[in-house]
Amino acid sequence: MRGYVISWRLIKENFIVNEFLDIVTQLSSYHRIQGTNELVQAAKFIRDILMDKTRFSVNYLRFNYSQIPKFLGSLIGWYIKGGRAEITSPKRKVIADFTHYPTSIVAFSPPGDFEGEVRYVGDGLSYDEPLDGIALTYGKGFEVYAKLVELGAKAIIFFRRDLNPDGIPYVNLFPSESDIKYLKAPAISVDRKTASKIIRLLKKGIKVYVKGFVESGYFEKPELPVIEITVSHDQPEYHIIAHFCHPRFMINDNISGTASLIEGLIALQRLYEEGGFKLKYGLKALFVPEYFGTYTYLHSKIIKEDRKVVGTLNLDMIGEKCEITKSIFNIIRSPIILLSPLEAYIFKLLRRFLERFNIRYSLMSYSVGSDHDPYIALGIPALMLNFWPDAYYHTNLDTIDKLDASLSKMIISLTLGGLLDFLRKNISEYDYLSYISYVKGKDLLEANSSKILLARLKIYHEFIERKLKLIIPPTPEQIEYTGEKISIEGEGGLISLRYIRVTLGLEKYLKLRSKLEDKPWIRKLFILTSAIMKRVRKSISLNDLGLIINGELNVWIDPSEMIKILQILQDVGFLTLIRGP
Repeated sequence: MRGYVISWRLIKENFIVNEFLDIVTQLSSYHRIQGTNELVQAAKFIRDILMDKTRFSVNYLRFNYSQIPKFLGSLIGWYIKGGRAEITSPKRKVIADFTHYPTSIVAFSPPGDFEGEVRYVGDGLSYDEPLDGIALTYGKGFEVYAKLVELGAKAIIFFRRDLNPDGIPYVNLFPSESDIKYLKAPAISVDRKTASKIIRLLKKGIKVYVKGFVESGYFEKPELPVIEITVSHDQPEYHIIAHFCHPRFMINDNISGTASLIEGLIALQRLYEEGGFKLKYGLKALFVPEYFGTYTYLHSKIIKEDRKVVGTLNLDMIGEKCEITKSIFNIIRSPIILLSPLEAYIFKLLRRFLERFNIRYSLMSYSVGSDHDPYIALGIPALMLNFWPDAYYHTNLDTIDKLDASLSKMIISLTLGGLLDFLRKNISEYDYLSYISYVKGKDLLEANSSKILLARLKIYHEFIERKLKLIIPPTPEQIEYTGEKISIEGEGGLISLRYIRVTLGLEKYLKLRSKLEDKPWIRKLFILTSAIMKRVRKSISLNDLGLIINGELNVWIDPSEMIKILQILQDVGFLTLIRGP
């Protein structure tokens, strides 16, 4: 091995771009929807290529979508053979064709033929008139689909107002086993321009008719595959992870992260053959179906086997042609209470590269939406790397021409090489403290109010004293969130709005959802609540919980509103509110 440090240059030298692009092409040919057999085929492709080209331990884990951990909710199996739809009047036009545009058939759409007049129903939730035709909606979530089915829709056409107007959006119903009773109406997806033309015709009083079919079906107990690559068996361990699900031909989300990690591991094997290396800690690379695979793995393999994970890198959309996708490179850090030496080390490496090559980037406070969330929910530090926003995100326009293979090579070289260096030599205390100081200053400058500022000062004060064992002056002004004598107890974990919907039932959840429409931070609040419970490992007062959550969210939530939100989590058995002196 050349020298003590496995620098990113050594990974880069052994990363073969043509091999990487071949992996991208082959893996993207699978329609990798969760709960399908093609997802399993894609998983086996990943397993086989790593078994063939590396000597690391490759463990193919078979879980089951019908037996995943509580609070996430089960998923039924689905297959798709084809589907097509066209406007038949006033002018013929094909608007969906699975063969050419896989996203045009909504994932988990029921089978069936359909024909009828189109009715525009807005978001679907505020529409209450009986339907005897085809509903056109920009609404999101299974609850929108279920409500329109209950109103009598023969089929449902989805579009998105917040995505590329030319792109056919990826829409997924994600039905649980208890949702089967609603799966009656075929569902398709169309681009916003097509939807807008239909709406304009309807406003002019011109009737629009659509005819089509979906050939699909359901099955029980679908396999949930996770591939675990062990580079080092030691404890405690670190993880690097990428999800490989999503529709056929969709590249940046997240073939970019998956294929980069595959080729990175192959490059690492070539390095190993040059002389080997020894790490101080364990290291595992994971390929997962997003959320479902990550949390099931952590619950089944880490918690039950009493293993300790101390840090994670999540690779999600890491190799984009920024000038086309209009994105910047986001380094999404852990919440303050989970700031870790690993993210300090990786940030230092990435920052040098990004600034040298004038790539726009942002170090962001924790935000939700990918496989770092299950780790954070379990109180495990996790850093997410991601290009965002992406002008073609979750549409059929997320194609290989928008992938930058050279940038993918550099990012995986820096992250995987940096992770290996960290596991061999760790980070200096000076660099870690410098990172904490930088992040703290950024957080204080971005505080939305004086209350948030004081809350963040308190969080940092307690984090630095507890985690770093340094004595620092107290905050200049003490702050209290509430005088309510309430404490919160719970085991924590990853809880989804989907699980809450299934548990409460459609009618109750629809009423709840209307109250949550103005709370885009609700999922983040749920995960932070779990992370806090996992870290304190005991009951925590509403006052302390509220200060941490408000400081992280950069939103001041009234205590009475916070209690109502926590009551929802109590109603579904996630935590317990204890009132007392």
